[in-house]
Amino acid sequence: MDALTEVLPWSISGSSRDERLYVLTLALLLAGTVLALGAVAVPRLEGFAVALASGGAAAWLLSNAPGEGASLVEVFHGNGVTVADLAAVPAGALVLLLCARRLHDG
Repeated sequence: MDALTEVLPWSISGSSRDERLYVLTLALLLAGTVLALGAVAVPRLEGFAVALASGGAAAWLLSNAPGEGASLVEVFHGNGVTVADLAAVPAGALVLLLCARRLHDG
């Protein structure tokens, strides 16, 4: 549980719009990840699961907010991969797994 508290920012400073965006993107990311995990067992959910997990991961990565944690890799000046961005890794891994399974099964 300590790893989760270090990845996800628990206090958000900024406007109420930033708070709503944070909650919405986190909910989308979690829903997509859970659905993709379920699609591993129930293949007919694959299409919707990949779309939701991909959308959730993209929304999470693109909604930058203060308090994302330390910068791990700086891509551009002032912008890069942060600790909070690691929350999208499980969704991305599941999307890759589901896509690879679909390609393999043909």
